[in-house]
Amino acid sequence: MPEKQLLVTPAMEAQLNERQRAMVSLLVQGEELTSRLCEEKFGITRDTASRDFKVLVELGVAKKVGQGRSTRYVHAAKT
Repeated sequence: MPEKQLLVTPAMEAQLNERQRAMVSLLVQGEELTSRLCEEKFGITRDTASRDFKVLVELGVAKKVGQGRSTRYVHAAKT
């Protein structure tokens, strides 16, 4: 039986912009994302990264792990 994996439904995907979709893709591949990594990879500000993570957490796609400087985000199905 395949490992249970949280899929992004079309309704969820419609709420995401291209950058957020790319972030979801990285999470599904098993990467842990940080604000700094997203700032560098996508050329965005820390505030923008925080807003993107907030959307992904609210949709149940990502889960916040840690606090402060050690905050990172993982795919919600991974936990």
